[in-house]
Amino acid sequence: MRLRAWIAYMRELDKEKIKALIKKIDDGKNVSKRDLLNTLGKSGLEQYEDMWEYEQSTRLTKDDKPEQIKKYEEMLKAADFAANRASSINYDRSNKAKLKTNNKLSGKERLSDKSQSLYEDALEFLQEIIYEDRSLEVWFDRALIFGTEGTISIDAVGMPRTVISRSNNKQASVNGRYKTKSDVKREILEQALAENDENTQIDTEKLKRMLKGLKGD
Repeated sequence: MRLRAWIAYMRELDKEKIKALIKKIDDGKNVSKRDLLNTLGKSGLEQYEDMWEYEQSTRLTKDDKPEQIKKYEEMLKAADFAANRASSINYDRSNKAKLKTNNKLSGKERLSDKSQSLYEDALEFLQEIIYEDRSLEVWFDRALIFGTEGTISIDAVGMPRTVISRSNNKQASVNGRYKTKSDVKREILEQALAENDENTQIDTEKLKRMLKGLKGD
């Protein structure tokens, strides 16, 4: 009975350590390689490194970028530049009132209109290249659904970004296509947790058979 209790205790201890690391990831905190080594051992750490290496090997790079994607990025960059300039301009209300009276637009408003026009041009171009070649969708950070019921809006946040873009407006996790290091670590920990439960069941069955044999049944 003491052997059974010891195995159960060790399994439960491992399980709690694994659950603690999963919670740490879910809370947005970093789980280090040392954490994985201490909890899952050398084999667990090696499994993580192999999975992360594979994940990186599946990613698109700038060297793979088609010309259509390059052109779209250039158009988007011009629109972003105009939008950023517009947002950086500060003007006083009295000057704005004078401009309105004279039916003139302020510099901020002109740049806002220009950025809107440039975003519209970029979106129109994006629609054209996607309709011509649907395989290009893999380059983007979100599902490309056009129209009023779509997922795109004509502004810096709503315009699709490429999966290798460094823009702050790129959607996180690339719409689930790419895994982060934390995603891979969580997957490894979940596998270990499942294996822990499975091994506990196996050990329980072994103990039952062993005790039955000791009793001479």
